[in-house]
Amino acid sequence: MSSLRVLSLLMAGTLALGVAQAQMPVPAVPQPEVQRLEVSAPSRTLVNTSADLSFTLNNLGEAPAQLTLLLDADASVVLGSSSLDVTLQPHEVRVLRVTATPSQVGTFQVRGRVVAQGTPAEGLAEENVQAQTSSSLEVLPALRAARESDLSLPFRVSQEALSVVVAQRLPQGTVYRPGSSALAEEPLTDPKVGQDNMLYWTVSLPPADPALPRGAQRSFVLRYKVSHSGDLPVLAAPALQARFPGNTDVALVGQIDAQDLAKASQSEAASVNPGVIKLPLDGTVFRDRSRISVVLEGSDTTNLSATLNGQPLPEDALGKTVTDPKNHSVHLEYFGLPLQEGKNVLEVAGEQVTVFLAGAPVHLEAEPKQIVADGFTPLEIRLSAVDKSGTTGRDGFMTVDSNLEVLDPDANPTESNYQVQLVNGVGILHLRPQAVPTRLNLKLAIGELRRDVSFDVRPNATQVGIGTLSATVGLQPFSVGVTGRGYYEGPLAGGKLYVAGAAEYQARSAAGSWQTTTSGGRLPTNETTVDGYTVYGDSSSASVPLQGIDPLALRYEHPRFQVSYGQVALPITTLAAGGGYTALTAETKGDVKFSGFVAAVPSSTVQKTLTPDGTRLLKIGEAVEYGSEHLVLVTTDRTTGVELSRKPLTWLVEYTLDADSGVLEFVRPLTSTDEQLNPQSLELTYRTTDPLGHRYVIGGAQVKTTQGPFSASAAIVSLRQDGDHNTVTFGTRLNYTQGTNTAEAYLAYAHGVQATLSAQTQTQALSVSARARTQSEGYDGVGKGSVGTDVAVDASYKVTPQFSVQASGLYGQTPSGNNASLSASANYTLAPFTVGAGLRQQLLSNPATFVTAKAAYNGPKLGAEVSHAQVLSGQGDPQTQFSVRYALTPQLSLKLTDVLTWGKSNQAALGVENKFGNTTLSANYELPSSGGQGNRARFGANTQVPITDRLSANVQAAYSADLAQGKNTTEGGVDLSYRGDQFTASAGISANLPSDGDAKLVYKGGLSSSIGRVWTLAADATSERSAVSGNRLTVSAALRDGLLEGLAYVRYADGSLKGNSTGSGEVTSQIGLTYRKPQFQVRGALNTLDTLGVDHGLLIQPQLGGTLYLTDWLGMGVYGRALYQPGLQQVQWGLGLEGTVRVFDGTWATLGYNPTGFNGIGSDTHQGFYLRLDLLLQENNR
Repeated sequence: MSSLRVLSLLMAGTLALGVAQAQMPVPAVPQPEVQRLEVSAPSRTLVNTSADLSFTLNNLGEAPAQLTLLLDADASVVLGSSSLDVTLQPHEVRVLRVTATPSQVGTFQVRGRVVAQGTPAEGLAEENVQAQTSSSLEVLPALRAARESDLSLPFRVSQEALSVVVAQRLPQGTVYRPGSSALAEEPLTDPKVGQDNMLYWTVSLPPADPALPRGAQRSFVLRYKVSHSGDLPVLAAPALQARFPGNTDVALVGQIDAQDLAKASQSEAASVNPGVIKLPLDGTVFRDRSRISVVLEGSDTTNLSATLNGQPLPEDALGKTVTDPKNHSVHLEYFGLPLQEGKNVLEVAGEQVTVFLAGAPVHLEAEPKQIVADGFTPLEIRLSAVDKSGTTGRDGFMTVDSNLEVLDPDANPTESNYQVQLVNGVGILHLRPQAVPTRLNLKLAIGELRRDVSFDVRPNATQVGIGTLSATVGLQPFSVGVTGRGYYEGPLAGGKLYVAGAAEYQARSAAGSWQTTTSGGRLPTNETTVDGYTVYGDSSSASVPLQGIDPLALRYEHPRFQVSYGQVALPITTLAAGGGYTALTAETKGDVKFSGFVAAVPSSTVQKTLTPDGTRLLKIGEAVEYGSEHLVLVTTDRTTGVELSRKPLTWLVEYTLDADSGVLEFVRPLTSTDEQLNPQSLELTYRTTDPLGHRYVIGGAQVKTTQGPFSASAAIVSLRQDGDHNTVTFGTRLNYTQGTNTAEAYLAYAHGVQATLSAQTQTQALSVSARARTQSEGYDGVGKGSVGTDVAVDASYKVTPQFSVQASGLYGQTPSGNNASLSASANYTLAPFTVGAGLRQQLLSNPATFVTAKAAYNGPKLGAEVSHAQVLSGQGDPQTQFSVRYALTPQLSLKLTDVLTWGKSNQAALGVENKFGNTTLSANYELPSSGGQGNRARFGANTQVPITDRLSANVQAAYSADLAQGKNTTEGGVDLSYRGDQFTASAGISANLPSDGDAKLVYKGGLSSSIGRVWTLAADATSERSAVSGNRLTVSAALRDGLLEGLAYVRYADGSLKGNSTGSGEVTSQIGLTYRKPQFQVRGALNTLDTLGVDHGLLIQPQLGGTLYLTDWLGMGVYGRALYQPGLQQVQWGLGLEGTVRVFDGTWATLGYNPTGFNGIGSDTHQGFYLRLDLLLQENNR
């Protein structure tokens, strides 16, 4: 423990800046006995200045003591002596002194130990030490007169630049002032310091303005401050380097030493202020304490009377006064001065220092720092929590939910949801690069403080074009083949255009006629996750933003509107128009938005509604054209049927598709009801594998306006619902959201009417909610449901903090009859318990009277409630409801709900209820050499319940029973996920267990591991046990070792997961190795295919090829293949020779000859000569 004493002390040649005293009791030892050792040392001194240390020894024993005080200190402190001998009489107190001279600035330790005289210091055992203590010595720089100068570095740079590095060498004797850097009045991070006092600022620049022409120059001024003695020396010329998209660095002024920049370290923070007020540092934000110390230093003629926020500093806070008559200086220290929240001004002798006290956060802010879609630069959002004065808050974590994929791992895995660490109230969120403009939606939370923000990811101003064209002419027999693909993006008329195209034509002469085998062209789709290689030895991710069923897709992004043609989400929100279509869409921007679409839909398009069964697998029933699916999870109110939510599911994030098998695989098991027992369904749109064939036209238009908390929209769509004709649906929707008050009205007409209404309001005492839905018999438009009307109203009111009343009403009208009920109850709360009682009257078709009772417990973590309705008169069924909620974190709860209607039905659900979001992050599966996106797709698990910082879990279940018929179904699953430093693993089991049918069990798991910097291994398995069982197992590896690269996989599939292959199962494998050098490259591969249950079903195909580059424009290649079928003892050989000449840059001509044709696994060639012309058209203007 330490205490401070007020001293007025003058020492020759020593300026004492403070004294600290530390004491430590000494355990009893045999006589003689030392019971206490104290050290008095200056808490602060100047570098290269001696300070006196005093050690006080107190002998409380009854006999004399011959002792030695052993002294030692940190390496930068030189002591006047390392040991002092002393003889203490009984109860004698003696003070021993030693000098300490520090040679460096910093904080150092001085230690003292008391032993019996004659005890050697070397190898001293702890039991021989009778007492010990230590003291901290803070060493400050030598005092010097200093000046301060403001410096400016103006520069101009092209608006396409993403960031700049500014370098400036400071002359000797000139010191940078920490915290003084700014660009356009915005504070900058302090520069890094390289050799010879070279300062390096790395500055991120604002995004380019699409309205400005490409290459337009922007002006900036970097400002900072330096301190120096005397006149400011002449500064060396600065250097400027700009970074452009594609990680391209361009030197604009001078040259920057890249090696010195890489080795530069962050500049140290200032230790004291210049002038009279030495501490606290000007501009300091205090976040972890509300009282501060103040250090004043001036001449003995200076008036050091100080004020804090206009009030004089209290005299009893003056803890230390040091005077130095020789240097005519005075040093004062005040302790425990209280700060007010927000800004605090300390003033003395005409000088001011401003400091801040951060309060509790009251507002969450998000500022885009990099929000340009260029395909490779991560999006960057600055997150902060500020108090009521606008000061950023304390350290901690902010919960974030994003519709776009985050890049960084969870900063706090032991907390649910994704966490961003805040340092001094500020954190940075990085998201995956976006190839095309989109909308970023973020949900932010700290405790109960929440905020939703959205940003438009803007197009960049770059121009990129790339295309490939290959034309092949076969001579024996004569054939022609042309394939081409192209992509372009670039500025156009104040906006940006994105275009992708593909073309293919294959024809040959056969039997005296000309046969066209292929014409048209298909754009690329997302890479499948169940075929081919599964790891690539890197953490890259790929996306195909422009897709569609036609040879052309485009998108034009303008600040005022957007036009696109391709497979996109339809711009209709008023009506549930579906998606997954290749359509021409247009949408304006602003408070009033107009949007519309038109599409030519192939007749092979199928729409289905599926019911989740609690497992991770759901069968579509037929093969699906890969990339054509569009999946929406719809949740409806269990009482009224009102649609509560409609969530499109994202490929690779929430599901994957085995297109050949027609099996959907979900990242988490989906049950038929949610945690509130509300029904869930899946609306699926897809195309079969049939040719595109006949098409029919659909279309729609919408107008939407948003004014403050109000929004209104109206739409008309013409869609194919059932049969061979379109149905036209008119719809309108009104929304109001203001705090806890929300309302929505929806009306649609298509040969009938469908309408819904929902509203909710909540104050401190009153809570009211209402939901209603109606649909007439003739309605056949979008979102068609059951005919009838349902209304539900609930209200509660707190009369006193302990006493409350509740009332509710239900009305239902269907073609089979009408029903209604009214209920009222009173509740009394004596925390944490609540009890209540009331009446419920059932009306219309089944009149009955019920008495109701409930009991509840609401603790800080555990909550439970049970209620029962018992019939008093009439025809009714008793009903018991039970719910338990356990709070795992502030955002996450494990909830069990059970509704039992005696003699009729029982419904229950167990699950994790997340107040904030339910996103599975690919960052949880990211490894140094393995991308998390693919890992999540193959064996990901939505394990949102943290058990440790590495292990997480999830549980979800539902139960339904028809007690009258004695039937029931249990469904759900459990998942576990573990993340290590070099591997990730997950395992899960899900089931659907009906009492009168076949059980369905699904097991899924996997492992991905990085082994050193060279190897990546992965394995994943899925197994279904049901009426039609199936298994799939994949083991894969990747090798990245400089010149040698390799990929390999082995996959086994059978039953329901084997796709369209014949036989009982299939085993496929592929190994590929490549060795590359500038003069040549060698490629080898081995493919196998074994169709199980088929005679002679094993095929083995080795291949080897190489290319020799004779010059930089001439290359020769040879490759050989063989297809071996062991069951038939047959071998097919293939050999190819070719020579390639680079005619122009980007243009190659190839002449080849195949002595024999070859028809193998994934490759076909024709016998004879062929001539091929390859063109690579590329433009990259950034």
